Amino acid sequence: MNTKNCIVCKSNNIAAAYDLRDYRLNNRRYFYHYDKCLDCGLIFQNPQVDFDTIINHYNHQPIYKSNVSRNGIQRILNNFGLKKRANVVLKHKSTGKLLDVGCGNGVFIDYVKNNSNLEVVGTEINVDNVTYLTGKKGLDVRLGNLNEISFTNQEFDIITLWDVIEHLNDPNHTLAEIKKLLKPDGNLIIRVPNGNSVDFALFGKYWAGLDAPRHLYVFSKKSLSYLLSVHGFQIISSNYHIGGYLNTLTSLEFFLNDQNISLKLRKHLLKLFRNQILQIIFSPMFWVSSLFHLGTSMTITASLNNE
Repeated sequence: MNTKNCIVCKSNNIAAAYDLRDYRLNNRRYFYHYDKCLDCGLIFQNPQVDFDTIINHYNHQPIYKSNVSRNGIQRILNNFGLKKRANVVLKHKSTGKLLDVGCGNGVFIDYVKNNSNLEVVGTEINVDNVTYLTGKKGLDVRLGNLNEISFTNQEFDIITLWDVIEHLNDPNHTLAEIKKLLKPDGNLIIRVPNGNSVDFALFGKYWAGLDAPRHLYVFSKKSLSYLLSVHGFQIISSNYHIGGYLNTLTSLEFFLNDQNISLKLRKHLLKLFRNQILQIIFSPMFWVSSLFHLGTSMTITASLNNE
């Protein structure tokens, strides 16, 4: 269904932005239209892919490759990234109960469980992930959407959404549910692609933050701050240093998938840029962009405004 109004600021001052195909899966059959709110800056898919289609998509497509590695430099880099994410949480809460909405392959909650005093719970819509995490890892992960799962009001000290809210058909409904589940002194942590990033300016329609059809929204800090304020949240901190090189590589992959070059050459170029040594060499550049709030991802910590 098409909408004529922005879901964040309700403005009808919107304009056509992009018609995108699925560059990640290199599908050339379908295109997805995106509009932009000219008042708050939100970019949104219009019309949206319906929820049942998305559920089927996530359960029958090998979409996101796992970066988990047991060996070498990649394992060090993976653990470093997980530590940065955990530190965002532990900076505000070192004890209590954490809910990770859309926990994916569970590496984050598994890391937090083994490296902190927090009790962890996850939700996930991918059946295979839930089966693995509950059966093999012994984690408390519930299958389904947040509103389909029975949690107690004010049950959680921290609720995290790592690269999740941009996938949701109705972020307003989810934030209303989160507000009920969070304790009055609790924290909400959200990471989203940064609509003001250097990567977006550089790659345009090939930017991984657009990721059609899975990403229904692209937020700027202005639009996300507005959305949170509607639900009684206020931003208490933000950072842009989590996520960088790998997201840029994904944007490069999207770009190469649309070029008239051989599959062999595309794979060769991506293999070259995936070299962990290059990742370390280029890391200062990503640190500088994050310093100026231009990093490819934006992590927001918010609290309830209880005044």
